[in-house]
Amino acid sequence: MQSSVYAWMMYVVILIGAGQGFMGASVQGLMTARIPADSQGELQGAMGSVASLVSILSPPFMAQSFAWFTSSSVPVYFPGAPFLAAAVRTTNQGPIPGS
Repeated sequence: MQSSVYAWMMYVVILIGAGQGFMGASVQGLMTARIPADSQGELQGAMGSVASLVSILSPPFMAQSFAWFTSSSVPVYFPGAPFLAAAVRTTNQGPIPGS
């Protein structure tokens, strides 16, 4: 089952995905503006550590959730479950402290 019925839909998805590339730099800029100059290295290290940890843990989680929601024993067939989990996690960040 494909998600893009027409070829032009692919370009819409690419535009939305390309906009996400700016989010990391924007959030990093907001975070560095709130941290003193002598703590910038700690912030960058923490951000790199979190990114590495997510890069390690996310693929097995997403693969297992896809496998489970597409198996024959699941009550609801939902191959989009990993994408829903990513969307919920992305939008459920909460307010930025101090803002």
